Amino acid sequence: MPCPSCGMTTSMSLMARGRVPEAARIHLFGVVLFPSALVLGAMWLAEAATGATVPVTPALRPAWWWLLVALGAMLVGWGVKLLVGFANGTLPLY
Repeated sequence: MPCPSCGMTTSMSLMARGRVPEAARIHLFGVVLFPSALVLGAMWLAEAATGATVPVTPALRPAWWWLLVALGAMLVGWGVKLLVGFANGTLPLY
């Protein structure tokens, strides 16, 4: 059985190449994580480049609920991967 994060690297790599349907097939969470990482990275670069004393992302300060949301979303993506795999016969791997 694949682990909850199996396929995340491949999914993110496919997203970087604009191959969204394939990325979603590999791991659905990669489709959500990739644009989120791009937007947050751009915001943090803007903060660093401007020397902003007031952060551009104050609402995103570290909090436990971000971890829970991320883990929950990854588990949902894993669940979809398992359901599809069982439905089309590609899982379990022998």
